[in-house]
Amino acid sequence: MKILIFSDSHGFTATMIDAINENKPDNVIFLGDIHSDCNVLSRYFPTLAICEVCGNNDWFCDVRTEAVVTYGGIKFFITHGHKYGVKSDLSALAAAAKRNGCTVALYGHTHIRAQEDVNGVLCVNPGSVGYSDGYIIMEIKDGKLEIINKN
Repeated sequence: MKILIFSDSHGFTATMIDAINENKPDNVIFLGDIHSDCNVLSRYFPTLAICEVCGNNDWFCDVRTEAVVTYGGIKFFITHGHKYGVKSDLSALAAAAKRNGCTVALYGHTHIRAQEDVNGVLCVNPGSVGYSDGYIIMEIKDGKLEIINKN
């Protein structure tokens, strides 16, 4: 299973469209900022499964701010991160993931790519696809997770 993970597009959708065309993912996860960019992706790729959460710049958004999903037997906690203070510390994020039975927490908000184990939770930020063209590809095979950084 191949999943593309984007965050913080802020109205710049070209890199996301190109990445989807190039990588042919099974799913896309969007970690917030800006929600309407997912509407653009849905118009280009109407059959692609997109899991999204709202960020701090997604005003008047009726999409959830966090989600728990399972892909390939791995349980993910998905959030933008602003409600968990991710700019200063990842412990609240990791604790929320653990409370929800997740081993991986995906977050954005900082615009900086990061990957860190915090108290047994793999916390991953793809960086900003809008400002630095950064995103990640996650491949899950036989219950094992591989992360590929792009740009």
